[in-house]
Parts: sequence; C-alpha cells; structure tokens
Amino acid sequence: MNMGHQRSPIVRSLWTVFVLLLFAVWWGGLTFYAAIVVPIGTELIGASEQGFVTQQVTQWHNAVLTAMSVCLVI
Repeated sequence: MNMGHQRSPIVRSLWTVFVLLLFAVWWGGLTFYAAIVVPIGTELIGASEQGFVTQQVTQWHNAVLTAMSVCLVI
C-alpha cells in the first residue's frame, strides 16, 4: 500500500543537501561576521555605530535561520 507522502531517495537526498547548505550559510555567516566584521567595524566606526550595523545584519541572519528551521520541520 502506498503511503502517499513517501519521497524518492533522490528528492530526499537533494532536500538534505539543501538543508545542510542553509545551515552552512547560517553558521558561516555568523562565524565570519563575529570574527571579522565586528572587530574591524568597531575599530573603524566605533562600537555604537557597529551596534546599529549588527542590528540590521541580525535581521537577515535570523531570516536564514527561520528558513532553515522551517525546512527541518517539513
């Protein structure tokens, strides 16, 4: 009996790769931003201004995290 919601192995593999890529973008972005951008930005424009930049970047970073979380649930 067909369950109706079974995915083919290829689709399942592609989905897994897609979710892993989303995780890599999220983790890589977080690491790069924390290790490179924040120290340089703080040095060049000051801590307060860097805080405003970080606030904007965090919104995009959270959007990627939300997309990844939704994909994990599906």
